[in-house]
Amino acid sequence: MTPESILEFEAACQKTLAEMKESRSTFPDNSWTDGFFQGANSYHSHLLGVLATLRDSKEVKVPSVFDEIEAELLRAEAKFPDQHLPNFPERMDWDHATAERDQAQELTDRCHAKGVVTWWHVLREEVYEAFAESDPAKLRAELIQVGAMAVRWIEDLDRAIAVVVSEIEKAPAVLVPENGASE
Repeated sequence: MTPESILEFEAACQKTLAEMKESRSTFPDNSWTDGFFQGANSYHSHLLGVLATLRDSKEVKVPSVFDEIEAELLRAEAKFPDQHLPNFPERMDWDHATAERDQAQELTDRCHAKGVVTWWHVLREEVYEAFAESDPAKLRAELIQVGAMAVRWIEDLDRAIAVVVSEIEKAPAVLVPENGASE
């Protein structure tokens, strides 16, 4: 990848992030949209960090998703050391949790049958399955599935970025003269 293509891709990412922030006001205020925009912002930040590494280094080791998870675990442990919390609220509504799980499963199944299933559907289903599980051993197994699906989603995002980077590498470099004027 050439330095020019890295800068071009980085500029495109910055533009997309700015457009996303600008369009934020057109979406309803709720926890889902807040979470979506926080996640998208975080992902763009990650991507820009990878691009900065590419721009500043001749030998690049892009961290694996597991390296990043380990780093996040270390940050969380530093922020909240020796944290031990209950698994669920004291007055957990198990009927509601089971109904939410069933709805998530049904939605994922319908979307899968129509060919429109997304990672959001898959991960949501796994999370709601965990929320509906009171047995600690089964809860642990469900949380492993949540982690596995989250990693698969991240890896799919990373593959999509690799495709874009590959396309940029194939495209002719667009050079801007040092004075900033276009030719």
